[in-house]
Amino acid sequence: MFNIKMISVTLYVVPSRQIAAKINAAVKTLGVSQRFCDDFSVAELNQIMRDMHCHFSPDLASTLPSGDARAKRFTDLAGYEASWLAESTSLGAVDDLEARAAGDAALRDGKCAEVHV
Repeated sequence: MFNIKMISVTLYVVPSRQIAAKINAAVKTLGVSQRFCDDFSVAELNQIMRDMHCHFSPDLASTLPSGDARAKRFTDLAGYEASWLAESTSLGAVDDLEARAAGDAALRDGKCAEVHV
């Protein structure tokens, strides 16, 4: 005779914005200063990526399916550095100041998504 127990499991999917809000609330209670992404320069976001790069987990990255938006663009810092140089060169070649500012804002927004600030 077999004794089979049924186990009911309920999974809750929590939107990432809710998770971020909880983390931000916890950080705020610690007295850590917070800034909106718009308050960071492109250079500051690049530096955050440099500072965080040594903490990225190749094991975690290997669990992400191919094409997953959470995956890092490059596996090494040299890839990021080359990309940042190309971005800077491309944006610096824009003569129209308004267009350059718009390009800088779009670049910063993309970096915010990548850095998850």
